[in-house]
Amino acid sequence: MQRFVLPRHVSRRLPLARRTGPCPPDEEIRFTVLLHAKDMRMLREAAAAVADPKSSVYGRHLSPDEVRTLVAPGYQDLDAVLAFLRDAGLTVDGVAGARTAVQGHGPAEKISRAFDIPLGAYDLPRALSPRVRRAVAAERDPSIPASLASVIRGVAGLNTLPAARRFPPIFAPPRSKVPRRGAAATRGPGGGFTPEEIRAAYALPDPVTTGGRGEHVAILEFGGGFSSDDFAAFCTHYGLPAGDVTDVSVSGAKNDYQGKTGDADVEVALDMDWVRGTAPRADLDLWWAPNTDTGWVDFLSALLDAPDARRPSIVSISWGMPEDGFATSRRYDQTRQLFLSCALLGITFVCASGDAGAGDVLPEDAAFDGQRHVDFPSVVPEVTSVGGTKLVPKGLSFAESAWNDGPNRGATGGGFSRFVAVPAWQKAALGARRGVTGRGIPDVAAVASPDPGLSIFVSRKWTAAGGTSVAAPIWSGILAHVNAARAAAGRPRLGAANAALYAEDQGASPFRDITQGDNSYGGVTGYQATKGWDPTTGLGSVDTGALVKKLLA
Repeated sequence: MQRFVLPRHVSRRLPLARRTGPCPPDEEIRFTVLLHAKDMRMLREAAAAVADPKSSVYGRHLSPDEVRTLVAPGYQDLDAVLAFLRDAGLTVDGVAGARTAVQGHGPAEKISRAFDIPLGAYDLPRALSPRVRRAVAAERDPSIPASLASVIRGVAGLNTLPAARRFPPIFAPPRSKVPRRGAAATRGPGGGFTPEEIRAAYALPDPVTTGGRGEHVAILEFGGGFSSDDFAAFCTHYGLPAGDVTDVSVSGAKNDYQGKTGDADVEVALDMDWVRGTAPRADLDLWWAPNTDTGWVDFLSALLDAPDARRPSIVSISWGMPEDGFATSRRYDQTRQLFLSCALLGITFVCASGDAGAGDVLPEDAAFDGQRHVDFPSVVPEVTSVGGTKLVPKGLSFAESAWNDGPNRGATGGGFSRFVAVPAWQKAALGARRGVTGRGIPDVAAVASPDPGLSIFVSRKWTAAGGTSVAAPIWSGILAHVNAARAAAGRPRLGAANAALYAEDQGASPFRDITQGDNSYGGVTGYQATKGWDPTTGLGSVDTGALVKKLLA
C-alpha cells in the first residue's frame, strides 16, 4: 500500500530530552486526526470578509450549522478516515470541530503501526518542562494511506510534550519606585494597581452601568486552578460582582488548584481577577485543557461545537509557545482552520505576546538559542496579540513606555513571524520595513510591568504580579465593552478584531502611540518603540471610550 508522509510532526525540542527507551506497547495515547476543510480558500476568504469593515458582509457571522456546511468534508471522506482508524484497531471517541476533527485513543503499539512511527519514552529536564517530567513522542513523521492524503491534514497527540508554557510569575518588588496617582491615591493591598486605576488609565466606561454586560468571556488555562473564596475576596474588596464562574472541562482537564502562590495558580488569578476588574458585568468561564497538542485542537473544536449558551464572544489566552518551538510551524498548520472557523462564528481571540522580549525564550530555558522568535498563538491572524507596557502615573494622568524591566524582570514579546505572511490589514501599518515578510506582533498593548504590578488575591493572601499574562485579560475586558456597546446599538460583535482595529479613518486615533523603550532581553537584540505601529507595543494602548466611538461610527 502506498503511503503519504505528513510533514513537520517531529518535535524540534526532542533532542533536549533524554530517551529512556521505546514507549510501552500498551500505553494508552489520545490523538486527534485533523481533516482538511472542504474548501480552504473559500474558508479564508469568508473569514476575511466577515471581519473586514469595508466588506458588504462585515459582521454577518455564521451559525454553527452554516460553518459546518462550509468546512466539513463529505461523509464519504469522513467514513474512509473512520474505517482506517478502526481497521488499525484504534477506538474512535467522536467527531468534533464542525466535523473536521476525529478524536480517538489506543495503545501505543497500534498507533505506531497505524501511522508507521516509532514512539519513544523520554525524560524531560526541568529547564524544558518544570512540571511534566515524562513524555512520549513520535521519532519520525507519520504516514497515512496515500488514498487519504487529500483528506487528512495532520495528527495531534503523537507526542505528549507540553504544548504551551507560562512564564514564571513575576511578582512586584518589595519597594516600588512607581509613584501613586494623585495626592490621596491609595494602592491595592497587594501593592499593585487597582481596578479603579486601570479603568482610569484606559478610559474604561462606568463599570456599574456597562461593564461588558451581556458578553461572555472565556479564559483558556492549561494548568493551575483557582479557589472561589480567593476570587470572591478580590471582587468583594473592590466592590465587583463575584458572580458565578463556570468551569468547562476539555478532554478531562479540570481546575487543579494547589494553593501555592508561586505556582500556575498565579496565572489563573491574574486572568480571572483582571477580566472581572475591567469588565465586571461580563459572564466568565474557565476552560481547562490538557497541555498537549490535542489540548489546543480539542479546545478549538469544543468552541466550534459549543451550544449557544456556552459559546463565548471573547477568549482570553495567556499561554503560548514560540511559533517554531516544538515542531516548526506544525501547531499553526493544525489549528489555523479551526481559528478561521471560530472567527466565522464571531469569536474574538486575545492573546499575550510573551514576557521574554524579542527572544520569546528565557535564557535559562533548555531551548534558548539567542535568536528572535514570536509567540503562538499570538501570531495567528485571527488573534489579537497584546504586548506589555510600563504604566507610570503622572499627577492624575499616566505615561507609558514599552515594558522592559531588565534581567529577570521581564520584557514585552514582539517581532515578526517566520511562517505567517503579513495579513492584508497589517500591510499599511508595517510600512516598507526592509526584509519583513511575516506578520508582526503585538497588535496592541496594556500594562504588564510587575513594578508595581497588578493586585491579585491568591492562596488566601494579597500579592501583585505582572506580565503580558495580565495585559491580555485587560484587553479582553476592553473588547467586552466594545462588543457590549455594539450590541446595544444593534451592531454585530467584532469577531476577529484586527481588521477593524487597524482600519484607518480620518478621525483622531483611539490608540495612544508608545514611542519609548525596547524589547531587547536576555542577550537577544530586540526592537525599539517608534512612532506608529512597532513590534514592541503594536498600535499602542487605548482610550476605550474613543475606541467604542470609532467602532460605532
